[in-house]
Amino acid sequence: MHEYAADHGISLKEAIRSASPFANFLKHADRDPDAVLEGFEDDEIDPFLLIACWDFHKIAGGMPIEAQVFEAWWYAAHTEKLSEAPRAIRELVRLSLRVFPIGFRAATRDEKKRRGLACLVKVRDDPALRMKIKRVVERPKKQ
Repeated sequence: MHEYAADHGISLKEAIRSASPFANFLKHADRDPDAVLEGFEDDEIDPFLLIACWDFHKIAGGMPIEAQVFEAWWYAAHTEKLSEAPRAIRELVRLSLRVFPIGFRAATRDEKKRRGLACLVKVRDDPALRMKIKRVVERPKKQ
């Protein structure tokens, strides 16, 4: 959220406030799986989905293939120059740009989404992409 706030020139508090509708909707999705979140532009949720992917990975130790494809899709769509990516994720960005090659950034949003879905369908059952995910998350023990 700190990075999102800095990128958008807003305070952390404002960033959290802007994420709340998405977070609450996703948090309570099990109550109404057919519900639709309205009142936002299609691309507004992207950074929050990316943060959710990162948080999931941090907590569960891995990500489902869908989250991995979304992460690659996001990096390819939002990285202008590999050299501008933080060093810690450059290899991930490099791989993302191979999956979604040159021309992807210039594509329309609908085309990017079509390519993302096509990629997901192609790799959905690839055992090499299956990450071990902790199904039970325990709180750290107090010392």
